[in-house]
Amino acid sequence: MPTAYRWQTLPIVRKALDAVERGLVRRRKAGVFLFPSVKSVGGRLSESSISYALKRFVDIHGIKYNGVEWPLATHQFRKKFARIMTKKGLGIRALQDQLKHFDIEMTRGYGEINLYVELQREKFIVSAEQYEELLPGQTVIIGGGADEIRQYQKSFLGMTRGEQQVFLQELPKAALIEQLDDGLCMYRSSKALCGGDSAACRPADCTNSIIPAAGKRRSYLWRNHENKRLLEYFKDDPLKVAHLQRRVVEVDKLLAQLDNVEKVSS
Repeated sequence: MPTAYRWQTLPIVRKALDAVERGLVRRRKAGVFLFPSVKSVGGRLSESSISYALKRFVDIHGIKYNGVEWPLATHQFRKKFARIMTKKGLGIRALQDQLKHFDIEMTRGYGEINLYVELQREKFIVSAEQYEELLPGQTVIIGGGADEIRQYQKSFLGMTRGEQQVFLQELPKAALIEQLDDGLCMYRSSKALCGGDSAACRPADCTNSIIPAAGKRRSYLWRNHENKRLLEYFKDDPLKVAHLQRRVVEVDKLLAQLDNVEKVSS
């Protein structure tokens, strides 16, 4: 019996897998294999059958490169998946776990090109795009890193177009931006109040935290309401109470920051 695992993925991938499961349900036995054998119940599709199916897929849909049919292989899907998930913020260690690589060097050297270099390049590109969204406009920012971003915005507006491009290329070298629940993290280990553990994020105080303020008030009010409800529910559990109290304090700080920036902009 294969081992069951839980993967982080994207909604479109989940929909595709659900569709495959529904389409192949008659050939599956107790849901053992996603791609069951055509000839026998309870077995998996052979590697040669998968390769043949991919070749037919390329032929039917006319997938070509430089006029020649592309030699589609299963590992190319894994590589594309890895790049997409890294772009969405999945770290190299988490990616190693998802791909079930024994050694992280396998993950770094995955595919024909060095995957680690590709992933880092992808992170640099995404970070540069995030900076480009934050700096040219007057995006209102809260969080511990708001003052720093405001200084960047002022400097950016005074630059020539060429200087702006150089500036945007240099910023990711100092700090890559990653998406977190509360907004964006301009991660620098020396300034991280979380110590590298995103579960311990303190967005109101950490200077790595930058949160676009638009639309956040309703979310924070609801979160505070829910935290206070849970405080009452878990009132006999001191550890949960302590955690929830910290979250209430953190959200209160973010709401206060929202009040301040809204007063300034009004």
